[in-house]
Amino acid sequence: METIEKKPISTHRDQKTGSFEHCPVQYASLGGVTTLVTAIECDNPIAEIHFIKGFKSSPLLYEDLMEDLMENNINIILVSLPNPLDEIDFFEDYEKIAKAVYLDGELDDITSGTLPLIAANHSTGGFLMTKLLMDEDKAERINQRYTGAIFASPFYGSAYHRNTILAPFTKLYSKIFSRHAVGTTWLERQFTRAAAPLQSEDYLKSMANHRQALYMDGPTSELVRDIHAQGFPDILKDIKPTFLLGKKDKVSYNALSHSVAKIMGATIKELNGGHSQIRKSEQGRNFLINYIKDLVNAPAAPTLSIQRPAPANDDHKDAPQKQNPPEIPAGPA
Repeated sequence: METIEKKPISTHRDQKTGSFEHCPVQYASLGGVTTLVTAIECDNPIAEIHFIKGFKSSPLLYEDLMEDLMENNINIILVSLPNPLDEIDFFEDYEKIAKAVYLDGELDDITSGTLPLIAANHSTGGFLMTKLLMDEDKAERINQRYTGAIFASPFYGSAYHRNTILAPFTKLYSKIFSRHAVGTTWLERQFTRAAAPLQSEDYLKSMANHRQALYMDGPTSELVRDIHAQGFPDILKDIKPTFLLGKKDKVSYNALSHSVAKIMGATIKELNGGHSQIRKSEQGRNFLINYIKDLVNAPAAPTLSIQRPAPANDDHKDAPQKQNPPEIPAGPA
């Protein structure tokens, strides 16, 4: 990983208040794509998770998760997916980031020590990791690197756009525009400008989530079809993936998640929450922490050395340097 700003990206707590002094976010280049990375390194860590989060949600919203993990001596490296309004190739660049994190180890030199590694993700991050696990060689590499894998509300499609009268329109729109960044079509820009002065923030947030589902309907539908046709490599039984789902999730379609988890051989845990339990729910965060501790304390759990591979040859140019923004707005996810 090439960091754009050469400075430490770990953080610490204020001894008097017990809260973080700041959210340690900085730009970094992963797979040649500039994105935001947040790293927390504990004094006496027992494990480390590499977490690719959901579409467009700000890393500033994950402070409670980072705080709880730090209290339990678990390092975390949180990776953002760039806003599609930035000049990126919407899916190709997302896949480069997932490969850089889970396969090429571009984050492995951020922290020090020999720790069990856990692959973690949320929403679109789960979609990206699932795509990697479809390939036998990539699944083997992930199995070598990680002690376990947890999928928090992985996004394989939206019930709203699969089961309503809008479904045929969704499929056509996604087929035409899935390679465009969200918000870049002329019609969409006009609609957003017209709606913004009249609608509440909650409504615009909901609209943004539905737009995301429109753009992702094609890629997620294709992935689910491939999973049902091909299945997963046998090596996944060694990875022992776990799905954490919310019974009231209005973003991800839980029926699809159950279907994929069954084919993957994953354990499923459902909680009485929505799409962002890892971020918003103490119960969800506790489940993640206990999952990690169980892996670390299991008699058969191997202690994995963090491998330091040579930089991957992805034939990409270095991303242009950027300065940290003074404020990172919260996204809709």
